[in-house]
Amino acid sequence: MPVRGIIDTGANRVCIPKRLAVLAGLRSAGTINLKTASQNVQGLLFDARLNFGRLVFSETNQVVSPATERADVPILIGMSVLRQFNIWYHGGMETWSFYRRDEV
Repeated sequence: MPVRGIIDTGANRVCIPKRLAVLAGLRSAGTINLKTASQNVQGLLFDARLNFGRLVFSETNQVVSPATERADVPILIGMSVLRQFNIWYHGGMETWSFYRRDEV
Protein backbone atom coordinates (compact mmCIF):
# COMPACT_ATOMS: atom_id res chain seq x y z
CA MET A 1 0.00 0.00 0.00
CA PRO A 2 1.78 3.20 -1.10
CA VAL A 3 1.95 6.05 1.41
CA ARG A 4 3.90 9.30 1.71
CA GLY A 5 6.17 10.15 4.59
CA ILE A 6 8.46 12.83 5.95
CA ILE A 7 12.19 12.22 6.27
CA ASP A 8 13.02 12.80 9.94
CA THR A 9 16.68 12.41 10.87
CA GLY A 10 15.73 13.02 14.52
CA ALA A 11 13.45 9.97 14.62
CA ASN A 12 15.03 6.65 15.61
CA ARG A 13 12.43 4.51 13.84
CA VAL A 14 9.66 4.75 11.29
CA CYS A 15 6.56 6.19 12.93
CA ILE A 16 3.11 5.54 11.49
CA PRO A 17 -0.42 6.40 12.58
CA LYS A 18 -2.23 3.58 14.39
CA ARG A 19 -5.01 3.58 11.77
CA LEU A 20 -2.43 2.80 9.06
CA ALA A 21 -0.98 -0.07 11.10
CA VAL A 22 -4.48 -1.53 11.52
CA LEU A 23 -5.29 -1.00 7.82
CA ALA A 24 -2.05 -2.78 6.83
CA GLY A 25 -2.91 -5.72 9.11
CA LEU A 26 0.13 -5.26 11.37
CA ARG A 27 0.09 -7.00 14.73
CA SER A 28 1.36 -5.23 17.79
CA ALA A 29 4.70 -6.50 19.11
CA GLY A 30 4.32 -4.67 22.42
CA THR A 31 4.50 -1.16 23.80
CA ILE A 32 7.34 1.34 23.90
CA ASN A 33 8.01 4.71 25.52
CA LEU A 34 8.55 7.37 22.85
CA LYS A 35 10.30 10.67 23.32
CA THR A 36 8.89 13.33 21.00
CA ALA A 37 10.06 16.90 20.52
CA SER A 38 7.50 18.11 23.05
CA GLN A 39 6.72 15.21 25.38
CA ASN A 40 7.10 11.55 26.28
CA VAL A 41 4.26 9.31 25.09
CA GLN A 42 3.37 5.64 25.12
CA GLY A 43 3.39 3.91 21.73
CA LEU A 44 2.76 0.58 20.07
CA LEU A 45 5.54 -1.38 18.40
CA PHE A 46 4.88 -3.29 15.15
CA ASP A 47 6.96 -5.61 12.95
CA ALA A 48 6.61 -4.62 9.30
CA ARG A 49 8.09 -5.26 5.86
CA LEU A 50 9.03 -1.99 4.17
CA ASN A 51 9.99 -0.97 0.68
CA PHE A 52 10.64 2.34 -0.99
CA GLY A 53 9.89 1.92 -4.68
CA ARG A 54 12.53 -0.44 -6.04
CA LEU A 55 14.39 -0.46 -2.72
CA VAL A 56 12.98 -3.52 -0.97
CA PHE A 57 14.03 -4.56 2.52
CA SER A 58 14.35 -8.31 2.96
CA GLU A 59 14.45 -8.00 6.75
CA THR A 60 11.60 -7.02 9.03
CA ASN A 61 11.73 -3.50 10.48
CA GLN A 62 10.12 -2.33 13.69
CA VAL A 63 7.82 0.65 13.31
CA VAL A 64 6.12 2.59 16.08
CA SER A 65 2.76 4.23 16.45
CA PRO A 66 2.09 6.85 19.11
CA ALA A 67 -0.87 5.98 21.32
CA THR A 68 -3.14 8.71 20.02
CA GLU A 69 -6.32 8.75 18.02
CA ARG A 70 -5.34 11.93 16.18
CA ALA A 71 -5.81 11.41 12.45
CA ASP A 72 -3.16 13.96 11.45
CA VAL A 73 -0.10 12.09 12.80
CA PRO A 74 2.43 12.12 9.92
CA ILE A 75 4.45 9.14 8.77
CA LEU A 76 8.05 9.76 9.82
CA ILE A 77 10.86 7.94 8.03
CA GLY A 78 13.48 7.64 10.75
CA MET A 79 17.08 6.56 11.06
CA SER A 80 16.34 2.82 11.31
CA VAL A 81 15.65 3.06 7.56
CA LEU A 82 17.73 6.09 6.53
CA ARG A 83 21.01 4.62 7.82
CA GLN A 84 20.63 1.83 5.26
CA PHE A 85 20.85 4.28 2.33
CA ASN A 86 23.28 6.58 0.62
CA ILE A 87 21.23 9.67 -0.13
CA TRP A 88 22.07 12.35 -2.69
CA TYR A 89 20.35 15.67 -3.17
CA HIS A 90 20.58 17.13 -6.69
CA GLY A 91 20.22 20.86 -6.04
CA GLY A 92 19.85 21.99 -9.65
CA MET A 93 17.01 19.55 -10.29
CA GLU A 94 15.70 19.66 -6.71
CA THR A 95 15.48 15.87 -6.54
CA TRP A 96 16.66 13.23 -4.09
CA SER A 97 18.18 9.85 -4.97
CA PHE A 98 18.25 6.93 -2.56
CA TYR A 99 20.56 3.93 -3.04
CA ARG A 100 20.99 0.89 -0.86
CA ARG A 101 24.41 1.06 0.76
CA ASP A 102 25.36 -2.20 -0.96
CA GLU A 103 24.49 -0.76 -4.42
CA VAL A 104 27.07 2.01 -4.45
